[in-house]
Amino acid sequence: MLKVYVNGEDNESAYEAKTKGYYFFLNDEAWKLSRNVTVNIKMVKDVIDKELMEGYLKVLKYLACELSPASVKVINNNFRRFIVSVEPKRVDEFSLVRFRGSDGKNNNIMSSVRILIKKWYELGYSGIDEDAYDFLCKMIIPDNKKGEVVRRRDKVKGPLTDIELQSFLEACYRAYEKGNIDITQLAMALLTSATGRRPLQISQMKVSDIRRLKVNENSYSYVISIPRIKQGLGFREACRNFQVTKELYDLL
Repeated sequence: MLKVYVNGEDNESAYEAKTKGYYFFLNDEAWKLSRNVTVNIKMVKDVIDKELMEGYLKVLKYLACELSPASVKVINNNFRRFIVSVEPKRVDEFSLVRFRGSDGKNNNIMSSVRILIKKWYELGYSGIDEDAYDFLCKMIIPDNKKGEVVRRRDKVKGPLTDIELQSFLEACYRAYEKGNIDITQLAMALLTSATGRRPLQISQMKVSDIRRLKVNENSYSYVISIPRIKQGLGFREACRNFQVTKELYDLL
């Protein structure tokens, strides 16, 4: 937590997000939790009952400090769906059953709501009945089968085929030659294609991550290091190396 002073006086406390270097205030209408993620707090404030407001803000603050920015954004968006759907003044078992029978049929949505409400009750903030907590603890939510579309090579949501990938790369080069994209956009497209890394990982790279290593008297190896982000690690705490072509190295 960071104290902010205005004209020498102690003002509202700012909290540091999971992504180091990003701070937010509890009563802001939007929390910027990383370079690419901003959570819209106002869209929940506009629809939530005032009796639930304090608990909502404090629990979401806790999650913003502990979870990835993308996860917090999804949780916030899906909690709004819960509020709009059942308009609860308190969260009890009946309100959760109603939601589960309507908008909460999607397992991903219900999982998000469960994370928020369970933590709300466990932290001791008012607004959550014990029967709601017990209901969520007993609820079995099927896995969303991560990776299934990759394994079955789904034509719409699955990975690109070799032919599709080659077509994509050729289209990138044509777009650059025609002036439709600049060299930075070309580099980002080729880097993402070559490594399959997420945008947040790419944006955390530094110039020192692009290296040419001497193998012997006449040859070099071209390596890039990309930060890891999904293992609960801090900013650039660990990286993974990728060998790339000389052409991509020169472009970067």
